[in-house]
Amino acid sequence: MSKRNFGFRQKILLALLALAACSGTASTGPEGEDYRGIILWPYVSERNVSGLSLNLFSGSYARFTGLGIGGLFQEADRFNGVGIGLASFWARERMEGVSLGGIANGGGHLDGLGLGCLAFVADSQCGWSFGALFSDVDTVNGWHDSVLYSRADVVNGCQTSWILSECDECLRGVQLSLFTYAADRVEGCQIGLVNIASGRVSGVQLGLINVAPGTWNFPLVNPGQ
Repeated sequence: MSKRNFGFRQKILLALLALAACSGTASTGPEGEDYRGIILWPYVSERNVSGLSLNLFSGSYARFTGLGIGGLFQEADRFNGVGIGLASFWARERMEGVSLGGIANGGGHLDGLGLGCLAFVADSQCGWSFGALFSDVDTVNGWHDSVLYSRADVVNGCQTSWILSECDECLRGVQLSLFTYAADRVEGCQIGLVNIASGRVSGVQLGLINVAPGTWNFPLVNPGQ
């Protein structure tokens, strides 16, 4: 083995050892400790982190700022940046940025983009949320989207789904699906094969079957009160 090759391999080995030492220190410190930098470790639990965290299994933080990727799940009280959990991502209080859950995604309040490959569930959102099977958000400011079923209490913006979109209180904006339902009132437009409103419609229903109290329930175009 040449001296040059030995020196190069020695440097690589030292760099790997240093990286492992840093990762080990980051993952075994006291809970709640602030950490800035790069964490490469199977799991991280309950610490404040700013930087990059790559976890084979899971990452659980009080606050996280940066990029966090977990082989199973990522969760935090407050998350700022990009969070990816190959199984799930959960921001218990607030998510600001982009979040992706391979199965489920959600939490408290979303300010940005949230994607759950099967489901998205949150208390409120400002931005865009999507859940393939279903998406359930209490208060929507922005675009609430799903393939099969989307449900919300209040929508200020747009609610869409291929099969069913349901708004249990007030819809202010557009509801688009094969079947749309607004329980309280509509201030905007329902677009679907079947549109049903249980309360006052201040807008229009566009569909083959339109049902709303106090209107003529015209097919195709049904003006509200």
